[in-house]
Amino acid sequence: MGKYRKCIIASFIAILILGLVQSGLKVWAEHFIANGNIMAATTIAPFHYRYLYIKGLGQFKRKQCDAAIKTMERVLILAPNEWDAKNITAICYIAKGKIEKAKQIWKDIIEQWPHYVSVRDNLERLNKYSAGISSADK
Repeated sequence: MGKYRKCIIASFIAILILGLVQSGLKVWAEHFIANGNIMAATTIAPFHYRYLYIKGLGQFKRKQCDAAIKTMERVLILAPNEWDAKNITAICYIAKGKIEKAKQIWKDIIEQWPHYVSVRDNLERLNKYSAGISSADK
């Protein structure tokens, strides 16, 4: 029984240490990103962009669009093909009234990934909305 207890305790300590190391790597990656050293950030924590993505998603859900845009831009530096981050950025631009910027982001996504149905639908709805406004102005 003593061997198993030692093994369990050792496993628990290893998990704790790994958690602390991972947290430390995230802090260092954040530091390097903030200072513009993206290469160092991706070397230290290559999957760190997922942490940033979740942070930006939370900001988006709390309707903190300025913060969400900044966070998602950092995600896109680390993972340029993170289509969901681009989509959230475009939606935030819509909320801020920057329609053309959102349209351009969605067009870029569709060019690179034509099967992203929700982005295509968003762009179609925005185009219909924009057409309705421009015809009402005449």
